[in-house]
Amino acid sequence: MRSLTTFGLDEMVANFDKAEAAAQGIAKASLYEGAAIVADAIHESLNSIQTEPFRFVPEGGEKRLPSPEEKAAALAAKFGVAKHHASGAEADTVVGIAGSGYVKMVGKRVPAAVVLRSIQSGTSFMVAQPVVRKAINRVKGAAAAKIASEAEARIQKLFK
Repeated sequence: MRSLTTFGLDEMVANFDKAEAAAQGIAKASLYEGAAIVADAIHESLNSIQTEPFRFVPEGGEKRLPSPEEKAAALAAKFGVAKHHASGAEADTVVGIAGSGYVKMVGKRVPAAVVLRSIQSGTSFMVAQPVVRKAINRVKGAAAAKIASEAEARIQKLFK
């Protein structure tokens, strides 16, 4: 009868246990790096919003562009990465407006998310300028590559 003897299985099992314990931390850190790329791209894209001086649009009239005040409100919003939600080795997050998210416009406190959503999707009187969607689509490949490279680097560091 033949027999097989292997060496190093205890070390391999210990490495798997170490990887399982560190999986959530690696996922969170890697995701944060990729989300930061997306948040920066969105913030940069807000500068490309086209504006015109505020004007009332007559009913059935041509839609208007956002006013400079509306663009300033979108730019003033604190944009960032939200706290991560993790379960096992999975982690997810949201890139969006941080903090209270209110800006001063025409003497009122207005939610910055509403202003940005109006610019992004348009309204019955404002032309849509999908700057956020375009920014996300432009950098999603780079963000995914950054997440993968960051995870790989942290895994390599773990096993050294």
